[in-house]
Amino acid sequence: MLRKIWLVLQYVLLLVAVLGSFAFSNYKNKLRKPEELHINFVSQENLYIDEATVNKLLIQKFEGSLNQAKERLVLNRLETILSEIPLVESAQVYLTIDGELRANIAQRQPIARVVSGKDVYYLDRLSEKMPLSKLHSARVPLITGTTTKEDLDNCFELLNFINEEAFIKDDLVGIHIEEKGSYSLRLRAEDFELYLGSVSNLPNKIAKLKAFYNKAKKDSIWSQYRRIDLSFDNQLIGTKK
Repeated sequence: MLRKIWLVLQYVLLLVAVLGSFAFSNYKNKLRKPEELHINFVSQENLYIDEATVNKLLIQKFEGSLNQAKERLVLNRLETILSEIPLVESAQVYLTIDGELRANIAQRQPIARVVSGKDVYYLDRLSEKMPLSKLHSARVPLITGTTTKEDLDNCFELLNFINEEAFIKDDLVGIHIEEKGSYSLRLRAEDFELYLGSVSNLPNKIAKLKAFYNKAKKDSIWSQYRRIDLSFDNQLIGTKK
């Protein structure tokens, strides 16, 4: 009987020791201080912002320092601060089992560069203004002319449409905003002006351009035009040089 009691007592003591060791390790782990934020950019191509810049901005905005007990770190707040950096689209901050503080950062992705008077910036894939980067210059179409919010929305719609059109996608150099919400395109391989008018009925306008292109190339008259007007519903007007 005493032997059974002694065995049970041993098991109890062993269990207490294991639980105590686990609790102590967990407590010490919480008190460990992450020395730095390890940053991983989701896309490693064409970095518009680097790790040093992110850390510098984070230290400037974060109250105190990253070098504090893990239990005091507010990960959501760190994510908010990182997401507010102008070149960052989103951020995910987390702690590893080993106590390392890590962040996965997705950069904003420009689809066009806008030059409007003295203002120069990118238009990103979410149709938001994005500042230029000192690290990398994106090779994207150029939007020129006096811009309004409506014009930028229309250019965004136009760019998304063109990106799905293999016929014209690779040749697009720029979009010029004309007066009264009309637009013209500049193509890489051609020296004429391609006038669209409004952004309405884009599939029909591009279809007319394809038909004219095929005929003009066949008859070797493509280079004779200085302006092609697609703004009319049922016709295309070409102005020769």
